[in-house]
Amino acid sequence: MVLISVIVPVYNTGKYLPNCLESLLCQDLHDYEIILIDDGSRDESGKICDKYVSENHHVRVLHKENEGIYKARLDGINLAMGEWITFVDSDDCLPQHALSELFAFASPDVNIILGNFSYNACLTAEEYRKSCIIGKEFSYTVWGKLYRCSLLKEYDYLIPKEIRMGEDMLMNIAMSFFNTKDVIITNRMVYHYLQYEESISHVFKRTFNYESLFYRYLDPIIPSQVRNKYVNILLDCKIRALKQLFREDVYDLTWFYSSFYQGILKELDQYGYKKYNRKNYLYAKYGIFIWMYFLCFAIVKSMCTKLGIYSFLNKMLLRHQ
Repeated sequence: MVLISVIVPVYNTGKYLPNCLESLLCQDLHDYEIILIDDGSRDESGKICDKYVSENHHVRVLHKENEGIYKARLDGINLAMGEWITFVDSDDCLPQHALSELFAFASPDVNIILGNFSYNACLTAEEYRKSCIIGKEFSYTVWGKLYRCSLLKEYDYLIPKEIRMGEDMLMNIAMSFFNTKDVIITNRMVYHYLQYEESISHVFKRTFNYESLFYRYLDPIIPSQVRNKYVNILLDCKIRALKQLFREDVYDLTWFYSSFYQGILKELDQYGYKKYNRKNYLYAKYGIFIWMYFLCFAIVKSMCTKLGIYSFLNKMLLRHQ
């Protein structure tokens, strides 16, 4: 019986893929399979997949048209024969004991096991659900985790290809509403996340339009019968995103008319958010003044930089520390 299916979406990562696959092949857990989903790669990735399949009986590959990493993972889930599933990005790698370390926590009372943390914990299904919506660190990725295969096969939420950043968070939130069992968090190091200049996390820039798109797909994930329970938590997340966008591009004047901000304004007085978080309520309600504050700060900083005052003040501060 296959214990774990390792699903690896592959797209134009030929120069990193061999290192990834070698790390998977040297795992000290023996009952596992590797499923490669070649998502329409245009480099040597497809040939590299075929080479490893021909040399290793427990490696399989599916070559398909490009539909994005999320759809590639769904295709891998459909092919999986393991009791558990883990996801690995094709430009990352695993420590030798990764699978066995994660599987050590597997039990009939658990559906999800999270590795690579600095602490150990056990969350109830509801605690995990709220943490995913809030945006705790474990909600942003699907790697470094072990999911029960039957849970993933129940999961049927489709995320469109235009969601290029945050799709893992959407997937984790959606799955949390299917999960009814405790979630284990472990401090075992089970994943090596490698960053490169061309990584999407380095080149992608979130905008007001993108946040509007992102939350348009996030909101319906929460079942309508329990939506009121989480609506204020969601508003917290949206206002946090608003603050971040202000900081990153204060010169973007489209924010006030964006559907993202207008949607926040509409929801503020709809669900009693003022009592839930008065500070954030005022922040969003009077966003024009907050934006003006960031704008003035950016202008003063720019002028000081040009005049050399900013660097002078920094040097003076460093001397006194």
